[in-house]
Amino acid sequence: MSSGMVMVLILAAVVAIVTVMAITAHLKRERTRQLREQFGPEYARVAESLGDRHAADTCMKTREERAESFPLHALGDEQRHFTAH
Repeated sequence: MSSGMVMVLILAAVVAIVTVMAITAHLKRERTRQLREQFGPEYARVAESLGDRHAADTCMKTREERAESFPLHALGDEQRHFTAH
């Protein structure tokens, strides 16, 4: 393999690595933004108490997954009437 071909392969590998790193960083920032929007002031409190954005993201994601696991169902008319008063 010629030295020119080796340089092209190295350059392609570097570009691929930088691209993956940029995409990963963007996805992390986007996830943080979504969690901040979803949890509002609670996200800020958790981030401050933990002192780390990554830890706050993990904590809030865990809360989100836990909440999604709750079995929710619509209330019947009698239950709705009971809870409205």
